[in-house]
Amino acid sequence: MPYRERFDKALPVRRISKAVSKAVDLRATIEHNNKHFDDTGRFNGKTFMTAQRQILPWTRSCFVCGEANPHGLRLRSCVEPDGRVTLEHQTRTEDLGYSSIVHGGIAATLLDEVMTWAAIIDMHQPCVAAEMSFRLKLPITVGTRLRVSGWVSRNRRRILLTEGVIHDEEDRVMVSATGKYVPMAVDSARRCEEDFVESADVLSPAVLFGKASGTNTKG
Repeated sequence: MPYRERFDKALPVRRISKAVSKAVDLRATIEHNNKHFDDTGRFNGKTFMTAQRQILPWTRSCFVCGEANPHGLRLRSCVEPDGRVTLEHQTRTEDLGYSSIVHGGIAATLLDEVMTWAAIIDMHQPCVAAEMSFRLKLPITVGTRLRVSGWVSRNRRRILLTEGVIHDEEDRVMVSATGKYVPMAVDSARRCEEDFVESADVLSPAVLFGKASGTNTKG
């Protein structure tokens, strides 16, 4: 069975579906973006992604996704059809803590990224972590391809409860997490939005943040 299919079957679908029902409706945006795709998942003549998955925007400065951060991971997150936010990362020697084990802070950072995005999509505005808890179940070694997934499990108006998990190529749960996320203060949110990069290939930050038109410029 393909890795992605095995991974998807391992997720708590019922809980995710309940959370998705409360999330912001991205259907119109997805349908708009999907017109660029054919049935093979090709975009502008190049293999890009399937029509069901959408790439989320990135920033200039973020350690995980920032395109201008020389020390960052420069990863890209996606929103899946069921509302989960996912990203993939192959661990490097730069990620080490002990001589043979990836630093737990790297795993925590990856989980924070997807849970933050899940909160943003649900709230339609920038969010930050107020509390996070992790269970490090198995050691992660260099060269392991990780698939990280996060979702909102409950919306308490001003506090979003999230969950996340990291699987390896064999579908083993390496790390799991829960979190509490809150909306950013207005001034901080404005600065955050200005750091996003506009691209025709991804979901628009303006749509994700509930704005009729974006103020970002392409970097």
